[in-house]
Amino acid sequence: MKESVPFRLPDPNQAGTMPQTREHTDLLNAAARAVSRLRIDGARVHCLTNSVAQPLTANLLLAAGATPSMTMAREEIADFVSRADAVLINLGTLDPDRMAAMELAARLCRETEKPFVLDPVMCHLSPLRRDFALRLLQYSPALMRSNAEEAEALGSAASGRHAGSVACRVVTGSVDRILFDGSEWEIANGHPWLSKITAAGCAQGALMAALSAVEENLPAAGLAALLWVNMAAENAAGKARGPGSFQSALLDCIHDLDPAELIEQAKLT
Repeated sequence: MKESVPFRLPDPNQAGTMPQTREHTDLLNAAARAVSRLRIDGARVHCLTNSVAQPLTANLLLAAGATPSMTMAREEIADFVSRADAVLINLGTLDPDRMAAMELAARLCRETEKPFVLDPVMCHLSPLRRDFALRLLQYSPALMRSNAEEAEALGSAASGRHAGSVACRVVTGSVDRILFDGSEWEIANGHPWLSKITAAGCAQGALMAALSAVEENLPAAGLAALLWVNMAAENAAGKARGPGSFQSALLDCIHDLDPAELIEQAKLT
């Protein structure tokens, strides 16, 4: 594992984007500590994810200090989930075998009270995906990462208003949102080139799972993943010439990001 980056709180007098409320300060401090804790303690994340997303997802987790595993074989799911600290279930490339493995993983997570992140990719385009995402919600994921169209397709089923729904929702877009227990936060960090490389969002969901393994405060875990990737993207864009070099620079910047940057540069409201 890489050498840990010491966590330091920034000087409020020098932090141009420091939050103005105690709630925002506490949430950002918890997010920054989660980043530092993941680097020190690590986390094993089993990723049932889009086949296109696997390389970037694995490399981003490694750059962050986590350990990925990727098998989709139903016969191995119990063994890998039992060793994992958290699980990602991403519906990107879906077929009957993957669906069986994903539902088994979700059930095992519920039985063992292990956090899992649900990413209901393109559930707004396919009734099959929507129905399957709704079925997985019954296993109570810790977090759900979706875009606005996917969130709308699942509607109130994912709102946290009844048993079996997701605890904390992250809705991504030009401005990202975190929704938890009646509270909502918006995050405006990021860079357009994130949409020009394959699987940046999928990899961010895996990082969210890793952070949920070391941080019980789910909004803080979600915020840490959003800011870590989005700020790394801002830093990477300054070093890259285009999307190709941006992807390599993104991994470097994930690896190098100082946790205090989350507090100093966060655009959180």
